[in-house]
Amino acid sequence: MDSFDFGFGGPRLPFSGITASHAAVARAYGDLLNSVALPVVVLNNYWQIVFANRDFLRLFPVGKEDDILGQRIGEVLGCSNSSLSVSGCGTSPGCRVCDLGGALYAALFDDLDSGTRAVRTGAGSALERAELACRFFSMGEDMMRVCTFVNVGLRDAAEAQHAGEYAPSQEM
Repeated sequence: MDSFDFGFGGPRLPFSGITASHAAVARAYGDLLNSVALPVVVLNNYWQIVFANRDFLRLFPVGKEDDILGQRIGEVLGCSNSSLSVSGCGTSPGCRVCDLGGALYAALFDDLDSGTRAVRTGAGSALERAELACRFFSMGEDMMRVCTFVNVGLRDAAEAQHAGEYAPSQEM
């Protein structure tokens, strides 16, 4: 038994429930979520992945969507804390200071809106530094979290380029 539960660890929905949730999300929102030009993942009440859009699967080296259904986001993104306890992501002492866990957990207390928080997504990822924003929505009796990732490195480079192009001239 794990000695710590960050609030979203511990028990998991059985895979039959994951596939049912995936089918419901894909049927209701799949086309919309796949049209978003950002990596998007939908998590269930147990913080397990029930849907990942095409950009998420393309930018993170996680395989096919079927390979990650039911896993928690830290497990998929290779968080080192997720392997420190039997129950995985969200249950090790390191989860208290995890940027990703903090961003997901904060949404519970921020009027169901996590704002945007910086996270490190792992060295193997195309998005080593990202900002994560989560929003909640109800699907029947379930509360789902839809999370988007923004590439901080690309944004910083674009802002630096923009600042260089529009820097005020020092000549008079």
